[in-house]
Amino acid sequence: MAQASFSLTVSGKKIYKDEVIQATYTVLNGDNIYNFEPPAFTGWKVVEGPAISNAKSVINGVMETRASYIYTLAPTQTGTLTVPAASITVQGRRMQSYPEKITVLNEKNPLAGKQPTQPQLQSLFGGDMGLGEGSSQLPTLGKNESPAQKIKDNMFVRITTSKQSCYVGEPVLVTYKLYSAIDSKSYTTKQPTFSGCSVIEMTPDELVTDREEIHGKLYKVFLLRKVQLVPLQAGNMALDFAEVETEATFNMAGNQQHAYSLTLRNSPVSIHVNPLPEKGKPSTFTGSIGRFTIDVHAREAKIPAGENDTILITISGEGNIQDLLMPPVQWPGEIEHFEASNDDDINKAAFPVAGRKTFLVPIIAHKEGKIEIPPVAFSFFNAQKGVYETIHSKSIQLEVTKALSSVLKRDSTIVTKDFTTRKYIWIVPAIALAVITIVLIGNKRDKKKQQKSSEPIPVPANTSLPVAEEEPLLLTKFDFHAALDILSNIEDDKLFYTKAKEVLTQAMQEHLVLPNVSDTTILLNKLNNTNPALAKVSNRLLTECNLGIYSPVTQDRENMMEELKNAIAQLIA
Repeated sequence: MAQASFSLTVSGKKIYKDEVIQATYTVLNGDNIYNFEPPAFTGWKVVEGPAISNAKSVINGVMETRASYIYTLAPTQTGTLTVPAASITVQGRRMQSYPEKITVLNEKNPLAGKQPTQPQLQSLFGGDMGLGEGSSQLPTLGKNESPAQKIKDNMFVRITTSKQSCYVGEPVLVTYKLYSAIDSKSYTTKQPTFSGCSVIEMTPDELVTDREEIHGKLYKVFLLRKVQLVPLQAGNMALDFAEVETEATFNMAGNQQHAYSLTLRNSPVSIHVNPLPEKGKPSTFTGSIGRFTIDVHAREAKIPAGENDTILITISGEGNIQDLLMPPVQWPGEIEHFEASNDDDINKAAFPVAGRKTFLVPIIAHKEGKIEIPPVAFSFFNAQKGVYETIHSKSIQLEVTKALSSVLKRDSTIVTKDFTTRKYIWIVPAIALAVITIVLIGNKRDKKKQQKSSEPIPVPANTSLPVAEEEPLLLTKFDFHAALDILSNIEDDKLFYTKAKEVLTQAMQEHLVLPNVSDTTILLNKLNNTNPALAKVSNRLLTECNLGIYSPVTQDRENMMEELKNAIAQLIA
């Protein structure tokens, strides 16, 4: 696979004021993609989006992956407008696309009746639209027959839905089709747009046709649009119409032929969206709708202390699986866990969307012994039954063996006694403070000796320096300046990023006055409530630390150190 890239493409650089464009933000050959930040579309109205598309292809043995975020935009003014850049995190690295300039003409499209406005979703039918074999004879228009009525009697656009009533978050299949029993030339002049819901596109790229008999008449059926809609709010959701302009030629009296045009559209349809019931809603419910199972296991059930392991939380089933959040885990105190990534295997061509979503949580256990991770609970709403359900995984049994000698040598955080890594690394400032204390005590005693020379000089019972496993008694406040100085002199990359994460976590704890909360996800959420910008920077720094701890990717430590100093300065100010 080639190097990952992030780019913006638009469907046109010059449009009329009554047209729309598609803006597609694409990650090419990227892995571990998260934190997509959509821009503010100034001068544009978001008609639809983002629709999320994932694709994988192998050409001549070379694999290519694409993850796309697709918006349909309508201009709100004329002139030169900018489709802005967006940003996203790919493999722990923040990437940004380039913006695109669009010229919006101050006039309507003169060919609006013949030219589709949404290139990717268009259904442009040239040639015969009738039954094909045996239908080459043009329809005859009687003396008193209306051409418009004749077309309506033989052609129509129909919308079908998988259900007329659903719950918020429950997927609904919506299909638009054109039915034709006569030869014609037709163009899709308007595709439906959707608001108040997320959209999963299921319309194939190629033209799909079928045959269907209705009330004894045989129709050729053309698929115009097929989508899964996931309503985001309760109430009546009115579905937009598709519009097709058709031109049919009729035989007239006197062997004359005349062509007539007519615009067809489907009848209005609404879906009633019910709110999710409050009765019986579990505290662990996060909006998952469908039917699911859960499996939780460790990649390695037996690991040496200090070695990396991964907990895999897999949720499988059907429903709004693409929007699932990781369920909470009751982590034992002996385990240090880090931010999770996710691996998806989702079939968006199925209805409802089906597949699995796996959350991968890196962990480290520093002490020997047996550890049990309690069962993980996952709650969802079963729309078919109309009730909430909570399922549980099995507990995980881990056996942590003695640390490998190479690990002990490489990483001083892996020790056999019961003391924290933070105490161990900050022994240097503790020693400095202890030395200062000893000097002060000595000076005080010298003064007493001068005042009372006749009195015996008390000899301290123990003047030895504190060792690593003891808490420095005079170190009442964490010394971030000393910590950062020590951090800048650490050569081992893994140890550097481990300690950098500890310092940043400590700073967030002090800023939020939450000394006993070590879960960085909780700390970031709390910080985001008071200072979103600082929370964003802290989250990026934590991501870089995790990447440095768990992968061999080379990063710019000098630049990160400057950002870390600035972030901590704001946190402790």
